[in-house]
Amino acid sequence: MPLIWQGDSSNVSPNYSGRRGLIGSLSSGIPQTAFQGVELEVGALPTAYQSQFLPIYNDLIDDPSPVQLSGVFVPTSTGYNLIADVQLESNLDYSNNKLVYIITRHQTDEYFCSVVAYGDMDLPISTAGQSGSYNMELAVNQAWDPETLQGYILVQSFDTTYPYIYQAAECGTSPVTTTSMNFGDSYIGGNFEKKFKVINISDNNANFVLSLIGDGYTLTDPTTLSLNAGEQYEYTVTFTPTAEMQYPGVIMVSSDISGFEYSEIALDGTGFVDQAPSAELVTLTGMAMQNDFLTASYTFLDMDGDMEGDTEVKWYKSQDGDNWEEFNHNSNDPMIMQIGAEYIGYMIKFTVLPIDEHSMPGTLVESNTSSVIIPLQAPWGLDFTSENGNDIVLTWENPLTDQRALFGYRVFRNGVSHATLPNSNTLTYTDVAVEDGTWEYYVRAIYNNPLTTSEPSNTITVVIEDGLVGNNENVATLNNTLSVSPNPFSESSNLSFSLKSADDVRVDIYNVRGQLVNTLVNSNLSQGEHTIQWNGTDARNNKVSNGIYFYKITASDYNRSMKTIYMK
Repeated sequence: MPLIWQGDSSNVSPNYSGRRGLIGSLSSGIPQTAFQGVELEVGALPTAYQSQFLPIYNDLIDDPSPVQLSGVFVPTSTGYNLIADVQLESNLDYSNNKLVYIITRHQTDEYFCSVVAYGDMDLPISTAGQSGSYNMELAVNQAWDPETLQGYILVQSFDTTYPYIYQAAECGTSPVTTTSMNFGDSYIGGNFEKKFKVINISDNNANFVLSLIGDGYTLTDPTTLSLNAGEQYEYTVTFTPTAEMQYPGVIMVSSDISGFEYSEIALDGTGFVDQAPSAELVTLTGMAMQNDFLTASYTFLDMDGDMEGDTEVKWYKSQDGDNWEEFNHNSNDPMIMQIGAEYIGYMIKFTVLPIDEHSMPGTLVESNTSSVIIPLQAPWGLDFTSENGNDIVLTWENPLTDQRALFGYRVFRNGVSHATLPNSNTLTYTDVAVEDGTWEYYVRAIYNNPLTTSEPSNTITVVIEDGLVGNNENVATLNNTLSVSPNPFSESSNLSFSLKSADDVRVDIYNVRGQLVNTLVNSNLSQGEHTIQWNGTDARNNKVSNGIYFYKITASDYNRSMKTIYMK
């Protein structure tokens, strides 16, 4: 029989990226060198075994594999049904993954054997934790001695660049898919499960009786079973240690299949005391704004000095802070969330369930909650001065305190893009030698990942007459004295501004979703200084949630917004 590579899947982590090697010169097709044959198209010359296959095999045999694989070889009226049971311990790294089914025939001692039947099918799973049972029937010459035939199953990537073999298994011919279950060191009080299948490997109906001997183990029902030809049934064995001791056991399977009247599955496991791990410094950081990133972090602690196992990190979103919905943010890094537009208006948090290397869970810990996700913020406070008669110098305020996602600015003149400034620190632009006319300017912020522009800033109007900036006193009723303080605030916030003349003025509060929260002023105000106070309430006098809000002040020929942050 041929040597067959079966990598170790016991020490695979979720970050599996182990190296896979090629087996044979045509590994994207039938594994050539793995099955030495008498014909070149289905095998390889004897010298290839020593020079090519054996070194690769020895190099790969101890590599971790993301796949647990077992197979069963069931005779049919025309050949054999090969049944593959697949369990993914971690994600599959490559594309075009397939299950490969092979039957070999041992002919002479000069060669190992030859491939006499072959088939493949797409593997429908690729993510850690997924599993499935898949079968394929292959026809063989009925005159061949069954003792010379053997089935094999491979999980292989048929990627054109890297046709890697993840795992391979020799198919058994027993009515049970395993002969032993070793639960290893298992902590006291835990429940540990392993599965096996009973399979009718005959071509007639068969009856089975199962019995379990050994403390600490339980077996799912039923204990008596009747299966049609080729039919299978899955059982679960649960190990629950209660003391520091070894737990031997056995599952006995009897059947009326000739030659397989009695099978045993040996059980073993050891109970030990394990202290639960903990997660500390569970923190969510980052700016809660579209296109930016939120980063989850925590510190794993274990009093026993155990290594971290498959700790569970889950993300949640909520619009009201009370009703939370779990979601998958579809990032390559489960600890980093890039904020898409679909999360605007939501608050975000994550939870950590620390788990040690023995699968012992600790206590679930919640992170802090982000502020409400806001859309891309626009520049504010756009204003101008003139130089050299008709050079217009624009200035504005940065929309953010955290500028990681900010790329730069785009200046618009009369609604058309006029200049792009690829620097988030550039807060001014000079429009040189502007021709006579009336010109409206506004600025949009440009954000990264992907490149996206914000809503426009406030608009200013500049009149050029005879090559000079004309009298623009009628452009705005407000002087350039608009300010908000304190910012952030917890009790009350003050908006201060100055009017050049009496005017009808309206001051509104909006949230980040553009919804009107409260109207503070809607009346005629006199010339001079004014201060409007907001105490963090809505129109019904209810306190608003923590987050970012905007004062919007509107006069007869002027409007402008100012950002404020409310923190209880």
